[in-house]
This record gives sequence, structure tokens and C-alpha cells, in this order.
Amino acid sequence: MKSTWKFILTLTVGLTVVLAIMMTAFSLPAVNSGINNVPIGLLTPNQESYAKLAKPMIHACSKSLLHN
Repeated sequence: MKSTWKFILTLTVGLTVVLAIMMTAFSLPAVNSGINNVPIGLLTPNQESYAKLAKPMIHACSKSLLHN
């Protein structure tokens, strides 16, 4: 049983479109997501360790958004 060239062409184009839609659907959330002021907890055994590690955690994108 031979497949016709129209069937093969239709199948190729159809699968390419489905693959493009799936790639777009999975990539858009990654492009549009980011750090949105997520609080981060810091646990240390004593105050000296906390003083060495504690810094304001502002994302670079947040800084640029504040200046616009």
C-alpha cells in the first residue's frame, strides 16, 4: 500500500503545526514569569551569622521597574 504525496504533505504540515503550537504553549510561561517579590526566609544559628548573610533581596528587574 503506497501513501500518496498529498497525504504525506498533509501529515508533515499538520504535525509541524501541532509541534509549533506545543512549543509555544510550553515556552510562553517561562518567558512571562519571573521573581515577583517572593519572600525568602533565612535561618541561622546565631545573630553573627545572620548579620553576615542578610542583605536586601531586590531583583535587578524590580530595580528597573521602580525607576520607570
